[in-house]
Amino acid sequence: GGESTAISLFEFLLIRYGFMGGCLSCPEIRPAAMLILDDGSLREFVEPVKVAEIVREIPDLFVCHSDRMAFDEYLSPLPADVELQVGQIYFLLPLIKSRYPLPASDMAALAVKAAAAMQTRQKKKKKWRRCKISPMVEHHVSEEIDH
Repeated sequence: GGESTAISLFEFLLIRYGFMGGCLSCPEIRPAAMLILDDGSLREFVEPVKVAEIVREIPDLFVCHSDRMAFDEYLSPLPADVELQVGQIYFLLPLIKSRYPLPASDMAALAVKAAAAMQTRQKKKKKWRRCKISPMVEHHVSEEIDH
């Protein structure tokens, strides 16, 4: 038997876009668990959240960890009691995608969505860094009353 040459989606993103690992450790970006939705939008969770809370109202979707996504392998839905971990990337996908091995074309599409979401996240955080905060200055005026 041949050795598996599958790489995880996270490894693919690191190789293809390079910036992924660095942006997770930037001090100006608040650590969060990142959930990329099927439409490419990003939801961030800075507080602990379980998979069950995310999929409760949408039973035809599942959450999977980006580290456990590989070419030509089945996607593994995370159990409902699993808590999303800060600094990790997850995907919220239609349940039908767990029924067949992940083709390279789908892997590439997910990688593009993840990269775009992370770039948008970085741009938003940089705007915060550019904000100028001026201290509030109080002026005390003493009034002298002449009688």
